[in-house]
Amino acid sequence: MPPDAVAAARCELAAAFLDDLRRTGAQLRAARTKLTTAVQASGTSLTGLFGVGPVIAAAITGGDTKRLRYGRLVELSSMLVYCRI
Repeated sequence: MPPDAVAAARCELAAAFLDDLRRTGAQLRAARTKLTTAVQASGTSLTGLFGVGPVIAAAITGGDTKRLRYGRLVELSSMLVYCRI
């Protein structure tokens, strides 16, 4: 038991923070599993490329390239050619 109210509050905040981290981790794992399943069902071979995981493959095959870090599919393809992929 913490010795005073401040220490008790810190313990409560730390416990709540850990619960949030665990919940967020579970949500990330679930999203990655759903994306992986969807990408595999699409039959694409994009994930066979080095550096292309299920998130990037889903964005490309789903046509949502505006949310990619590179902005446009043309820039992504240029980067892949530059990296000799």
